[in-house]
Amino acid sequence: MSVSERPLGSIRLPDQTLLNEGEQPIGCYHRYRGLRWQVGSASASSRYGPVELHGRRMAEVNDGLVRGGGLLTGSAASRPLLRNLSPDLTPEEEDWLLALVALELYYDALRHRNRPRRF
Repeated sequence: MSVSERPLGSIRLPDQTLLNEGEQPIGCYHRYRGLRWQVGSASASSRYGPVELHGRRMAEVNDGLVRGGGLLTGSAASRPLLRNLSPDLTPEEEDWLLALVALELYYDALRHRNRPRRF
C-alpha cells in the first residue's frame, strides 16, 4: 500500500499484522471473524475490529457496510464506520485507518459479487 507516493506498508492477512515499508511489525487489525448475519442486503449486526498501531489502540473498524434500501437500512446506516476513535491521530494513523476501510470495502464487494441482483 502507498499513500501520497510513499509506501505505507502492508498487512499480513493470516495473523492480521500491520507491517511498515521495511516489513517490520508496527501493529495489528483484529478483524472480526465470527458469524455474519444479514437480512437481504443489510447487515443485521455490527461487527467491529480494533486497530492498534505502535502500541496504541486508535479505533475500531466496522465491517458491516450498508448496501441500498431495505428493512434494516435505517438502523444499519446509523452505525458508524469507525468508533472509539482516538483523539489527535497522526497522519500515519489516519492513513492506516483509510487503508483498512478500503480493505473492508474490498471484502464487502467480494461477499456481494456472486449474489443475485434485485431490481
